[in-house]
Amino acid sequence: MRKIVILCTIALAIALQAAANDDTPATSAAESIAEYLHDQYNVDFVPAADFQVFTHAADKYAALQEDLLRARHSIHLDYFNLRDDSISRIIFGILQQKAAEGVEVRVIIDAFGNGKSPQALHIADIRRLRRSGIDLRIFDRMHFPWVNHFLHRDHRKIVVIDGTVGYIGGMNIADYYIHGKGDIAEWRDLHLRLTGPAVGQLQRIFISFWNAQTKEGLHGPQYYPAALPSASSDTADETGRTALAGVVNRTPSKANDWPVRNNRIARDATRKAIDAAQHHIQIVNPYFAPSAMIRKALRRALRRGVNVELMISAQSDVRLTPRAVEHCAYKLMKHGARVFVYEPGFHHSKVMTIDDETAYVGSVNLDHRSLYSDYECNLMVIDKALVSDLQDIFNADKARSFQLTPETRKTRFSRGKRIRGRLATIFRPLL
Repeated sequence: MRKIVILCTIALAIALQAAANDDTPATSAAESIAEYLHDQYNVDFVPAADFQVFTHAADKYAALQEDLLRARHSIHLDYFNLRDDSISRIIFGILQQKAAEGVEVRVIIDAFGNGKSPQALHIADIRRLRRSGIDLRIFDRMHFPWVNHFLHRDHRKIVVIDGTVGYIGGMNIADYYIHGKGDIAEWRDLHLRLTGPAVGQLQRIFISFWNAQTKEGLHGPQYYPAALPSASSDTADETGRTALAGVVNRTPSKANDWPVRNNRIARDATRKAIDAAQHHIQIVNPYFAPSAMIRKALRRALRRGVNVELMISAQSDVRLTPRAVEHCAYKLMKHGARVFVYEPGFHHSKVMTIDDETAYVGSVNLDHRSLYSDYECNLMVIDKALVSDLQDIFNADKARSFQLTPETRKTRFSRGKRIRGRLATIFRPLL
């Protein structure tokens, strides 16, 4: 019965979005993806009332500060990198204020993401924040022989406020997202703010992970005020817009804190989305060094006539990565994909759109670490309005990129870089 309710909701939403299009296939990519994720991984697609897209970190931080100041009951943050700098001090100041007001404030920070920075939070900082009322936990602290964090890192970037407002995407909380970092003048990224019942899915992820780490047994309906509507409910908002979102939450098999065993979900969802595409795929990803499964799926899409567009970055924060990414992208270009190389800075966004109705946004990189090792979280969203916004952003970024061709590869990348690209792919499983 539950499956029928979910599938009816998905079918209704897609039908409403496609009502004006007589050429819509009997089974769209969105339907195929949603049914697969529900059947294989128990992913529920529930309404999201509104999406706001941030491509500039300053805008995201400003909106986040306003939402945090409005919090009345609970604030939950899970970040790979939340360092001790100008932005985090503002955020932590607000969190201290809200904790003093009686709001439950819980924060999880990845040990590796925090520790690799010269502006890391130190033990004294963590103790001070805890004394102020912030329940702050460091995930998987490094310990002798210091190899534990090589395998599984918490790479998610999630915020849930009062169970009604959620944030997800590629932006950590760090001032280099505004000012750049080292030789990287611009740190380009993308994040989403959402409201509606889909926020409860992000809340479920945070609470499940929190309970697995703390053994507290945190639960209760107060954390899920936006309940899932019944099958007869109208899923459209007041503007007539219908959006559905399902959470793709990856947890390592040996440290599974999720009711469903889902260590394969990130790569299976990515492959299924590519295989379901009927017309158009756009991908922007900073560490494009995919496994054979994803490479084969992209080549299958190209063979059946799907227009595949990929955007990679000319710069990176990892020294070896650009060479491997360039080589992987070039191999895909030779199969017919259109590849664009973003030049102004480091494009750290993790976005894929399928046809004109499905978006896949979050923390998942198309490399072995994200797909096979780390804790990750993406949203699979069925919403033409959001997809149109993301496609507009992608197309605008083309003007700041050059198209990779056999000619531009020779003129833009030296022979040494091209050779290092071939060699770098040997280390693809370690990137």
